Amino acid sequence: MSAMTDDDPWRIARRAWQLAPTSCPPSCRGYHRLWPTVRLLGLGAGPDRHLDWFRRQLPSPGTAARRPRILVSGLADPAMFDLVRTITDGEQPEIVVLDRCPTPVALCQPESDEDDREPPAAGVVADVLDHTDPQGFDLITTHSFVSQMPAEGRSLLAVRWHDLLRPGGRIVTNTRLAPATRDTFEDDRTARLRGAVDERLAAIDPSLLPATRHELLDAVDAYAASVTIHPLGTTDEVRSLFEDAGLTVDLRVVRAGSTLPAGAGPGTAQTADYVELVATRPA
Repeated sequence: MSAMTDDDPWRIARRAWQLAPTSCPPSCRGYHRLWPTVRLLGLGAGPDRHLDWFRRQLPSPGTAARRPRILVSGLADPAMFDLVRTITDGEQPEIVVLDRCPTPVALCQPESDEDDREPPAAGVVADVLDHTDPQGFDLITTHSFVSQMPAEGRSLLAVRWHDLLRPGGRIVTNTRLAPATRDTFEDDRTARLRGAVDERLAAIDPSLLPATRHELLDAVDAYAASVTIHPLGTTDEVRSLFEDAGLTVDLRVVRAGSTLPAGAGPGTAQTADYVELVATRPA
């Protein structure tokens, strides 16, 4: 069942809350445990903010001889996987989800034999910078993953994605533009996030939540401490990153609006400019 049509989207938040303490390494435990809750409260910048664009760009027909293969490279919860699966359902692609943390990969798998999450993703727990796949992919997609990498890692990421693509394959992704090269939660922004979480939790049926309101508010500090973003500052930087890896680039800048002000904190659904990008490996 897709999160886009799920009659209980909070089940993912509950699973993440349960899995993360034992499944995540310490570096991302606070983030992956609370992220689905933050997103479902409307405070996290999820891929749905770019839904119309993804709908136009994601279809990637295979050939008569093979099914299309799609890689979701880096994810925090199943939102991007569900979006890809819903948009490309008629193509019946093979979808692979890859992340170096087991938690988001596990969240893309059926919870039980009775779970109707069909078809499940093929899950890979690995660092994308070290990952190879001899079959290659027709499409690589992800939401706001480029800015998870510091500058020295981004160029390696673009080259790795190029090498994972089949000739003619495409990368479809987006990334926020910001002048800062490193964006973190300072004490005042963490306090504002905690206040926003508290306010929005009041409107949610407590039986749906993964924990008590007090426990969720206590988890905000660990969440904020685990989030560091490395934004790119200009479209020229974004274009050069992918062109230097041997890809042809088509991009545009859009403004994602929000009730949250600019500067609300990394990963929040703040008002911000984004690059929406298609990068193609020459045939």
